[in-house]
Amino acid sequence: MKKVLSNIFFTAMYQVVILIVPLVTMPYVSRIFGTELLGINSFVISIIGFLNMIILMGMSQLGTREIAKADKKDRGSVFFQLWFIQLASGLIVTSLYLLIVSFFVGNKGVYYIQIPYLIAYVLDISWYFLGIGEVKKVIVRNTIVKFGSLILVFLIVKSSSDLLLYMGINSISTFLANIFFWISLLKEFKAYGKIKKSFSVPYLKQALFLLIPLFAIQVYNTFDKTLVGLLSTKTELSFYDQSQKIVRIVLSIVTSISLVMMPLMAKVDTGDSEDSSKLQLLLKKSVEYTTLISLLLTVLLMCNSRDFVRWFFGNEFVPMTYNMIFVSLIIAPNAFGGVLANQFTLAKGLLKHYSIPFIAGAIIDVILNLILVPRWGADGGTIALIVTEFCVCIFRVYVIRKWLDLKDICSEFFKYTIIFVLILVLGFLIPNFVASLFLNMVIRSSIVFVVFLILIFLFQTNISKDFTALLNKVKKKT
Repeated sequence: MKKVLSNIFFTAMYQVVILIVPLVTMPYVSRIFGTELLGINSFVISIIGFLNMIILMGMSQLGTREIAKADKKDRGSVFFQLWFIQLASGLIVTSLYLLIVSFFVGNKGVYYIQIPYLIAYVLDISWYFLGIGEVKKVIVRNTIVKFGSLILVFLIVKSSSDLLLYMGINSISTFLANIFFWISLLKEFKAYGKIKKSFSVPYLKQALFLLIPLFAIQVYNTFDKTLVGLLSTKTELSFYDQSQKIVRIVLSIVTSISLVMMPLMAKVDTGDSEDSSKLQLLLKKSVEYTTLISLLLTVLLMCNSRDFVRWFFGNEFVPMTYNMIFVSLIIAPNAFGGVLANQFTLAKGLLKHYSIPFIAGAIIDVILNLILVPRWGADGGTIALIVTEFCVCIFRVYVIRKWLDLKDICSEFFKYTIIFVLILVLGFLIPNFVASLFLNMVIRSSIVFVVFLILIFLFQTNISKDFTALLNKVKKKT
């Protein structure tokens, strides 16, 4: 359990690190480039993100699961069987990308500068380290690279003419970070001796099957930005994209728990009654903690959005305030559904049941975007995203209803809903006490958090009982 908790912490740290560069630089670059140029950046990155999904071929899920299941002596062979699929996909995608940009696209510079990104995705083998539960040393190295790029942005990017420079720094830093994964990997493989390197057709079939839901995910996580950029203006796209960035960072922290728990869940034999009870308990605890944390973070983002947008992005981005308030609503259903999808459906290899919610979500999202974005721009895209996320969550629950006692897992949800409503109302009622926007957010967040803790114990939630039991245990030891 100690190792699991340690991995949760370091995986969460890694998720924060890979996003902290744009987070910290956002206030700076939003004032330098403005809404139009940032919209161009968002449009290009949305395309690269879509290609990333195709290159990785589901290795973040399939690779993590198969490496976790493999014996130590077989890890090297299993790794190369999986990575050769990623390599082949990367070569095809990169070649087609270069061909299309060279002959059919204008403003080629902003597209050519993304090539290191594509190569970085070919080299991305973080799934191997997630599978073996050893990520600490890699994270330290990647942190150095990422913060190096952060420093470069502040030192070199000085005016709106430096857009290509800014995009290049982000692209190349990702490439360098993924090279460090290989340094650690090759050192480990030296101890294994001779490793069989081959291409696996069975793994390819699984990867292609897994690509279907991932394609669907990208439709409303990345390609939706491409649609907004095509159907509306780049300024509207900038509002739509920037309002989501903070929410996505919060989500990456919450869902990192699922990424670490997935290898553990994959080892639980649901055919055994004792293991089945253990799985039910693990999922119940994971759902409760994840849901309650996500609801707290949702409230903090919603009630601070008005001050946060002005303080963080600048006055030019004030029109996107309501986008940020409402897009925060996707945190809870995404986090809750992610636990069920990653820790059960995917961990147990139920790829069909994993795929269905995403496919349905992609269809819903495309239809809603085509209807709402031309009329309401970023606001329409935000509405489409919220509806899609709630639909996907409902589908995720529905497809696994036969395997789990969902009534038991969700037994605390009524209490959580009341707590959420109470702290949300409180958060919006708290006025600004001082002139500083930042201090007002700190004060408001502190009050909401304290009341949140009080309500957890007042409603006698399972989480409050866990903390009470832990405190009693510590007292007995001392």
